[in-house]
Amino acid sequence: MSARHAARSGWRRQDRLDGLRQAIEQLGPSWVKVGQLVAASPGSFPPAVVDALKGLHDGVAPQSPEATTAVLDSELASWRTDFLDFSLVPVAAGSVAQVHAACLGDGQRVAVKIQRDRIVDSLEADLRLLRRVAASAVRVRPQLDALRIVEAIDDLAIGLEEELDFRRELDNMALLTPVMTSWGIRVPRTIERLSGPRVLVMEWVDAVPVRDPAVIAAKGGRPDDILRRVLGSLLESAFVLGRFHADGHGGNVMVGDDGGPVLVDFGIVGRVTPDQQKACAVMLDGIFTGRFEMLGLGMAMLPEMAHAPPEAGAALAEVAGRHITGSLSDMKMGPLLREALETANAHGVPLPASMVLLFKQILYFDGLAAVLAPDFDLFGDGSRYSPMLTAVAAGEPVSDQSWSELALGA
Repeated sequence: MSARHAARSGWRRQDRLDGLRQAIEQLGPSWVKVGQLVAASPGSFPPAVVDALKGLHDGVAPQSPEATTAVLDSELASWRTDFLDFSLVPVAAGSVAQVHAACLGDGQRVAVKIQRDRIVDSLEADLRLLRRVAASAVRVRPQLDALRIVEAIDDLAIGLEEELDFRRELDNMALLTPVMTSWGIRVPRTIERLSGPRVLVMEWVDAVPVRDPAVIAAKGGRPDDILRRVLGSLLESAFVLGRFHADGHGGNVMVGDDGGPVLVDFGIVGRVTPDQQKACAVMLDGIFTGRFEMLGLGMAMLPEMAHAPPEAGAALAEVAGRHITGSLSDMKMGPLLREALETANAHGVPLPASMVLLFKQILYFDGLAAVLAPDFDLFGDGSRYSPMLTAVAAGEPVSDQSWSELALGA
C-alpha cells in the first residue's frame, strides 16, 4: 500500500469515527450516555472507538421545566412547600440527570439532582438495541468475540441499573464518606428525607472542577496535594472497603473555595472481591515499584486465569517492560494500563469488570495529573503504598493507623 493510499484510508476511517460521535450526539441523551459508558471502558471495546467517543460531552440540552416538575411531582409531592425557592433552570445538565439550585425553608442552600423524565425506559431500549447490533457483528465477524463486546454491554447495563437508582447513590455516599473525610476530601451531605429513586437532595457546595491548576492556586490549593489525596482515597476504599468511587473523571473531582478537594457523583461505585483485592494489590504494587513481573503474578491469582494460556502472564509482563523509557517518573501510566487490558483480552483472559473499573480510575487519574501537575510522580507517590498493598496481597491487616496517616505522615 502506498503512503498516499494509507493516508487516505486513515482519513476515511477517522471521518467514520467522527461521524459516529456526531451521530450519537444527535440521537440525544440516551445514546450520549451509552457512548460515554463505552468510552469509559478501555480494553472492553476497540481502542479506535473508545478514543473517538471520548469527545462526547456531558453538557447536553436540559429537559423542559414541565418534564422536571413531572419528576418532582412523582417523586417528591411536597416539593413546592419543602423548598422556599427552586430554580427550574438547571445549573448543570447531563445525559441522565441535571442539577438545580434550591433553598430549603430554613434558608439552607441545596443542590437537587433530578433524573431525566423517562430516561430509564429510553436507556433500556437503547441498550437492548446495542446488544442486538453487537451480537450480529460477532456473528458476522467471529474474531470480534475475543473482545467480549456483548458481555461488556451486559456489564454496562448492570452498572447503569445501579446508577439510575439514586437510593444506591445515597448508600454509596454513606459508605465512602468516612474514608474521603480521613483524606481531607469533602463529600456533600445528603438530605435523605427529601431524596428518593429519582431525586437526590444535597447540601450546596461552592466548588469548580479541577481542570485548571491556576484556578486551584487562586483558591489556595495545591494540585499535587489534591492528586495525592484522591489517589490515596481511591486505594484505601478499594482495598479496605472493597468499594470505590468509579467515576472519578475531571468533572467529578472538584476544588472548593477553601482550596481543598471535593468529590461528587457517587452513582457508579466499583466492587472488588477479596480475591480481586489481592490480585489488584500485587499488580498495582508491581506497577508503582517498577517490578513489572508482578503483573503476571497478580493475573495468575485470579480464578479467571485457571484456564488461561501459559503465555498470557508473560505477555503482560512484556507489555509493561516495553513501556519503561528511562526513569519511572518519565513513564505514562495510561498507555501501560490500556495496552495491558487489551493484551489480556487478546489472550482470552478479560479482566473482571470490577477490576477494569478500578484500572480505569487510574487512567482517569493519570490524565488528570498530566493536566494539573505534569511533574507529579505517580510512581514515586504510589510506591508509598507498597507496604499496605503487600499486606493486602497476603491477606494481613495493614495497620491500626488509617492509610492517610501512613501515607501522608499525619
